[in-house]
Amino acid sequence: MKRRLLLALMAVLAVSLLFVGCPSGDPEPTNKPAPGTSTPGGQEPGGEDLGGQPGDQPEGQIPDNGDNKPEEIESEKPVIDEAASQLDDAVYKVSNMAAALVVVPVSTPNSENYTYEWWEADSADAGWTAVGVLESGDTFTPPTDAEGTFYYYCIVEYEGETTLSRIVTITVEL
Repeated sequence: MKRRLLLALMAVLAVSLLFVGCPSGDPEPTNKPAPGTSTPGGQEPGGEDLGGQPGDQPEGQIPDNGDNKPEEIESEKPVIDEAASQLDDAVYKVSNMAAALVVVPVSTPNSENYTYEWWEADSADAGWTAVGVLESGDTFTPPTDAEGTFYYYCIVEYEGETTLSRIVTITVEL
């Protein structure tokens, strides 16, 4: 008899412990922090201000991007759309207008911020000279005022990442 009474008393005690702190009587646990503790942003889920600042992170934790991994800023290397670019070798007569050389990047959210730097040489192996830096433009028209064979290429740059176009050969004849 004593044993049954003790078991019944333990059962009542266990059930009452489940309901402590649950005003609705719902035994489901709440996700509220313990009283007197702060959450990032300084508010308890119920709205009570606990003295923190919006955006506060618990000490020693790195903010994340929602998937529990630290945010990483990825650099974007420009990519040239070879099919859309106009980088054809050509032969012109002195003083005739040359067709423009055009580098077309693959479209990305940042491609409008790319810079283009055109280079020229009279040998494909050495002696390159910058002939144009364009902040927002991808076109260069080679001059035809002198006879000879000239080589051109373009460096497309975005935030330190660069891509080189293919080398174009332009021949100017008398």
